[in-house]
Amino acid sequence: MSNSADPSDVESIEAIVAAAYDVISGPAGKKRDWKRERSLFISGARLIPTAVDASRNDVDLAPQVLDVDAYIARVKPYFATA
Repeated sequence: MSNSADPSDVESIEAIVAAAYDVISGPAGKKRDWKRERSLFISGARLIPTAVDASRNDVDLAPQVLDVDAYIARVKPYFATA
């Protein structure tokens, strides 16, 4: 992405994972640092969370291929309420 990452956030795979968890962890209502989250991914990166697909009853979970901004839009409402 176009945001410059903090060098300590991207010095290793472990550091990237720790930074990503740091951004999304915390109680509902806590403001997340989405700029930091975006800085952890290269342009064109995809996140693939799984979720129940209400339109299908033959699978429990279905992958959802999202770019970083779509992922943030998907999870932001879950973090907004206490």
